[in-house]
This record gives sequence, structure tokens and C-alpha cells, in this order.
Amino acid sequence: MKVIGMTGGIASGKTTVLGMLRDLGANVIDTDIVVHGLMKSASPLFKFIVHHFGQNIVNETGEIDRARLGQVAFSDPCALAYLEGLLHPAVYQEVDRWIQETEALARLSTLDSRPSPDRVYVVDGAKVYPELLPRCDSFWVIYTPEPQQLERLVTDRGVSEEEARRRIAAQVPWEERLRQADVVIDNSGTLEETRRQVERQWQKLLI
Repeated sequence: MKVIGMTGGIASGKTTVLGMLRDLGANVIDTDIVVHGLMKSASPLFKFIVHHFGQNIVNETGEIDRARLGQVAFSDPCALAYLEGLLHPAVYQEVDRWIQETEALARLSTLDSRPSPDRVYVVDGAKVYPELLPRCDSFWVIYTPEPQQLERLVTDRGVSEEEARRRIAAQVPWEERLRQADVVIDNSGTLEETRRQVERQWQKLLI
């Protein structure tokens, strides 16, 4: 079994790299999807989030409107710290449970202890930290220069330039991410250039 932790700034191209890893056979868990589940009204965390941020973040269906919550959280460092402090432990608990359950099924189907594509687990998220991941073997950072991040947010996602700059500024600094990285995938070039980097690192992982 191998576990890859993967992170990158907003609009850095993590989704692109994840797709390449899925094609190579990796099991992928997106922590953003986990967060979606933890924010649902059926989740125990729902009432704590609403109590702290107010009923105005709840939409007409009774669920948290992530866009409204994001506007508040990203504009106030203390609010963002509270939200992350509430969500992150629960996210990592869910990730650990997923890996253990998936690995248990994998062990039932093979006695081969060597790494194989179907026993590589990729944990993806904007704020994934190697020291918090269970059994993290390699920590990947997907890198894109800030001007490209800004362009992608404005052009591809329709975010205003002011909002795009605010979101980028609220992210973990590149320097901190790169200091922790075992692997850096430069996604500032062509798709093929990115693919070659991913495939090269994948082969190293399976040795």
C-alpha cells in the first residue's frame, strides 16, 4: 500500500492531475467531497457551523450555502481558522476510515505485498498536510504561478478579479507547501508536459 497526499493552490490544476492518477489506477479521495458531507444538515457539525456563522448561510432547502459561507470565512482569518479547526479533524478521521476499509478489501483479493496501482491511495485537498495523513508515503504539490491561477479563476470560473485575488491570498503560501513537498508537479506548461511528470513519479512510486 502507498498513500499520496496531494495539494496545491486554488486553480492550480489538481483536478487535472487527479484525473491522470485515476487513469493510472489510483484510488482517489477528494477531501472537498468529504467536507460537503460534513456540512450536510444531517451531520453533527452542521449545528456548530450555523451557530457560529449565522442562519444567513443556510439556503431555502435548509442546507449550508457554501458560497455564502465562503464569503464570510475567506474575509475573516479568525472565522476561517474556526471553520478549519472544526472540519479538519473530522476530515482526516473520514480519510483514515476510507483507507482502512479499502485496503482491507484489497488484502482479501491478493496476497502480493508489492505496491500495485490498485493499492495506491491519493488524498487530495487544498489543505492536506503530510503529518496529518495516515501512513503518508509521498507528498505531492501541484504548482502553478499566481498569474495563471488568477487567469484561470477569472476566465474559466467566472470569478471577479477582486474575489480571485482575495481567495488566492487566503490560501496557504506556496513557500510553506513547497517546503513539505516530496514531489512538485509543475502545471504551468502543456497538458502533455504535466502528464509526463505524473507518469514519471508514478513509476518511481511503484518501484
